[in-house]
Amino acid sequence: MSEASSSFQEQLKNVAPGMTGLDLWDYLNTIMVSWALLVFLPRWKWTPMLSLVAILFNCAIYTSGMIMLNLAEGGAEVDFLSYEGVAKMLADPNVAFIG
Repeated sequence: MSEASSSFQEQLKNVAPGMTGLDLWDYLNTIMVSWALLVFLPRWKWTPMLSLVAILFNCAIYTSGMIMLNLAEGGAEVDFLSYEGVAKMLADPNVAFIG
């Protein structure tokens, strides 16, 4: 493991109970199932419900991440009104996962 990789992993915080953004990254691709259903089986009776499940799953991950990061010690001050504020927020890998 390289020095840069280990320092990156040291910066990670839990964005869901017991899981970091790196752990959850692969699960976010469940939304592709929704897209595939909408493209290939748009009139199937289960497409709306199954598509909604993946969307709600992604919403739960992002909402959990936002709550966990806001409750974490040393949470970054949020500044959406300036380019510098947004760039500063996205420099943190935990915020970049949620953003």
